[in-house]
Amino acid sequence: RTMSQSKEETPGVPQGDNVFTLSAPYVTPAGEELKEVRPKTRFTVRDMREVNRLTDRPEDYEIAGVAIMCGLPVEDLLDMDARDYMPLRDRFFDLVGAPKVVS
Repeated sequence: RTMSQSKEETPGVPQGDNVFTLSAPYVTPAGEELKEVRPKTRFTVRDMREVNRLTDRPEDYEIAGVAIMCGLPVEDLLDMDARDYMPLRDRFFDLVGAPKVVS
């Protein structure tokens, strides 16, 4: 797959293979404005190990996985609008070959 040649970005929709423009940009706890994320196009065993290191509770696994996929600290992800989070969560599930579940 190649990157989209379109210059027009649609909020809340992955752009090409690795740019996701947020429909609701926000300021992270570190004070940085987050307008888009660049999720990984593949998830490795090293990434899975990092998810396991970051989580003590099963309910945090999905959030940690999405954070690692997007290259964000978990704390930065927590204020993301749910409309933006859900498609990223689905992309994480696709990358790791897990069925999409409602949590």
